[in-house]
Amino acid sequence: MSAFCTSRAHGVAQDYQQARQWYEKGAAAGSGGAMAKLGYLYEQGHGVAQDYQQARQWYEKGAMAGDSHAMADLGNLFEQGYGVAQDYQQARQWYEKGAAAGSADAMLQSRRTVREWPWSSAELRPGAPMV
Repeated sequence: MSAFCTSRAHGVAQDYQQARQWYEKGAAAGSGGAMAKLGYLYEQGHGVAQDYQQARQWYEKGAMAGDSHAMADLGNLFEQGYGVAQDYQQARQWYEKGAAAGSADAMLQSRRTVREWPWSSAELRPGAPMV
């Protein structure tokens, strides 16, 4: 809770450096949520240099630890092409995994992809020629 309060400034001064230290302790103890929060700090550049590769690594660790938010955040990296090749299939797969694991955000993103990305083949992406 201390890291969350420190990163969000709930009753304490906002201090991303201190939040990172708490999240690192949580990650070392195996917390998937702490791993996902570290990924977020790196993705946004809060208290650390923005680094999408580090963000991806922390999100992947969080996802492997079962954190649904890390799964949703991986989906976002693949959808946006942040630090990875843009890949809508990977994005959808991560959103679906996150949704199955209980992330409300991943559920919304997964439903949105079904509406907005009707293709199911890796060859059919926005801007791809229609055959």
